[in-house]
Amino acid sequence: MRPDFALAPSFAPLFRELDAAMRGAPVPEMIRGVPAADVLETRDALKVILDLPGHRPAELDVKVEDGTLTVRGERSIAELQEGERWLRRERTAGGFTRSFKLPTNVDANRVEARFEHGVLTVTLPRREDTLPRRIDVKVQE
Repeated sequence: MRPDFALAPSFAPLFRELDAAMRGAPVPEMIRGVPAADVLETRDALKVILDLPGHRPAELDVKVEDGTLTVRGERSIAELQEGERWLRRERTAGGFTRSFKLPTNVDANRVEARFEHGVLTVTLPRREDTLPRRIDVKVQE
């Protein structure tokens, strides 16, 4: 055992007390394993950005159906090897689903998803007929 872990057993009573105190308390989404998401708006599109570290892009399921964007995924954590034991385990494993109701002006046929450095960005373009357009003013003489 490494010397810096020698104090870990002395924290066990504190962790038990904290666990007991938190039972029944609302658990933030990040702790439950539901990825954090940001939604931003540009002139031409909406963007949904999700933090998905440890996920494989090929195993993500991104769908737009009936006016709803749904992102599903699953992450597994490596099993312990012989002689290893967890001193603390906060990273979650398992599946998640996030759904976002979309406005009617999203063009579902042009949705794009990009995964880079553990971040999924789904771009939801607006329908062309709903974009603002400049109207020329005609002068009558």
